[in-house]
Amino acid sequence: MATITSANSTQYEALFVAEPASRQDAGLIGGVVRRSYAEYTVASADEIASDGVITMMKLPKGARIVGAKAVMPASGATGQFNIGWPVNGDLAADPDALFAGLDPGGGAVDSSLASTSAAWNKKLEAEATVQLVCLEITADSGGDSLELEVSYVID
Repeated sequence: MATITSANSTQYEALFVAEPASRQDAGLIGGVVRRSYAEYTVASADEIASDGVITMMKLPKGARIVGAKAVMPASGATGQFNIGWPVNGDLAADPDALFAGLDPGGGAVDSSLASTSAAWNKKLEAEATVQLVCLEITADSGGDSLELEVSYVID
């Protein structure tokens, strides 16, 4: 086994060492971050059914996801959600790409995209329709607001 004492990242190598220098994706070096925000408020007398789907937003083809945040108040004793997207042309379905198993039934949710998530630093091959999919019926969620924010680079 060799001991590494000095090395370059792939991007550093391509930009500053290789001749000629490679043009890097703006989503990796110096891109402009954009933000998409959506909010859904559950009607006062409603609950979200198991397998219920709430379409939150669309993200453009070529967007590289750099962050996301989901915020939900406690929904009573039950309620779990995944947030991701269905299949769209070259974009494979990934219903929990952004968040898996959010549980407002266990208490209020204030979650940020983990770097271990499938969506982190992902460049979308096609437009993505971001959906919140209910895995477990919510109880006593009338009037609750479900908020989602996704940050991405597309330059």
